[in-house]
Amino acid sequence: MKILFKLTFILAVALFGIYVSCDHPFASCVNDRLERELLKGASLRVDELLLKNAGVDDRDRHGDTALIRSVKSGNHALAQMLLEKGAGINDRGKTTETPLMIAARRGDVEMTKKLLAFGADVNARNRNNETALIAGVVTRQWEIVDLLLDSGADQTLRDKSGRNALTVAAQNGFHDVVEILLRPGRNHFSAIAQEDLSMWGAEILN
Repeated sequence: MKILFKLTFILAVALFGIYVSCDHPFASCVNDRLERELLKGASLRVDELLLKNAGVDDRDRHGDTALIRSVKSGNHALAQMLLEKGAGINDRGKTTETPLMIAARRGDVEMTKKLLAFGADVNARNRNNETALIAGVVTRQWEIVDLLLDSGADQTLRDKSGRNALTVAAQNGFHDVVEILLRPGRNHFSAIAQEDLSMWGAEILN
C-alpha cells in the first residue's frame, strides 16, 4: 500500500511539473519535443507528434508557433516539415513579426528562400510598419535584400518613422545595400528618391 502511495505521489509530481512548464500542457510543449526529436534525427517521431499530439500552429507559452521557433533557431529541417504540413506561414508571434521578417533580420538566406517558395507575404508589416525588406536593410543583409526584391518586395512602403528601405540604407551609410536598391529595374521611385534622401539628411551614394 505504501509503495502504491509513493508511486501515485511521484506520478502526481511529474504531471504537475509538466503542467506548470507550459501554458497549455500536452499541446504547446510539443514545440520543445519537436525540436528535441529532430535534433536526434527522429523524423518519424516528429511526424507522429505533428499528426497526433498537436496542430502545427499550436503556440508555446511565449506566443510562438513551432514554425516561428524553427525560424528563430535556424532549424531548416523542422521548418520544411512544418511548411509541408501546412503551418501558418504568415502567423505572427508577440513581436508581430512573420517568419519571413525574422529570417530576413537574421540574414538566413536558405530559410528566406524556403518561406518565399511556400508563399510567404513579402510585404507583410509588423507593428512598426516594417517589412521584411526594411528588416533586411536595417541589419545590412544585402543578400536578403536582393532576394526579397527579386520576389516582389515593395520598396516604397514606409515604417512608422516615414522611412522606406532606401532612406534607411542611406541614413546608415550602407553603400552596398543602396547600390542594390538603386540597381536599374529595381528603383521604382527614382523621381522621389533624391527628395526622400534629402529629407533624412542623406545623399545617394555613388
